[in-house]
Amino acid sequence: MKERCQENINEYALVLLRYFEFVTSPSSGYMSLAKEILDEVKMRYIYNQGDHFPLSIIKQFHIILWNLGVSCFKEKDFKSSLEWYVALTFLIINRYQYALELMPADDVINKSKTLRFISRTHLEMNQLEEALIAAKDSEQLDPTSFQTFYLLFSIYCHMQQAQEASNYLRKASDTEDFHADYFAVAAQGAYEVCQVTQN
Repeated sequence: MKERCQENINEYALVLLRYFEFVTSPSSGYMSLAKEILDEVKMRYIYNQGDHFPLSIIKQFHIILWNLGVSCFKEKDFKSSLEWYVALTFLIINRYQYALELMPADDVINKSKTLRFISRTHLEMNQLEEALIAAKDSEQLDPTSFQTFYLLFSIYCHMQQAQEASNYLRKASDTEDFHADYFAVAAQGAYEVCQVTQN
């Protein structure tokens, strides 16, 4: 009986996944239904009401949300991009603290990566404090990441905090992923930020 019940739950989860894939496809015209589907997934999986959806289905939801966020970011639709990334999170840091919803609890690297994308999206929208919070949370999860250090360097450049920017460029240069060419890229990036902030 219990096995049959779980089979029904698995089938229902798969139907929701396929429905979500359909409504979020560019040609569907039903994107507004995506939030309702996500709410149902959260109730079943996140808030522990009823039996859990299989983790394999949750991972597929995560992949779709991630790809939607990346796609909107590339199209410079930063508002929509942020909405898809935030669909992966509860914003509770201090005042909020990110708890990524649709990932396994031990998936630290992907959590850190998602937070970096959230941070970059805020940065593109010139929301510097929000960008800094997300990047700092990413750093806590993955404290040796070149990408996070370089992102923090960029944020502090935008905030015109030269000492902090310098500290994070130094941290980035100490990682295995760093190449000498990055100094030229960093210098160009800092110069461009200064030109923008002075105008």
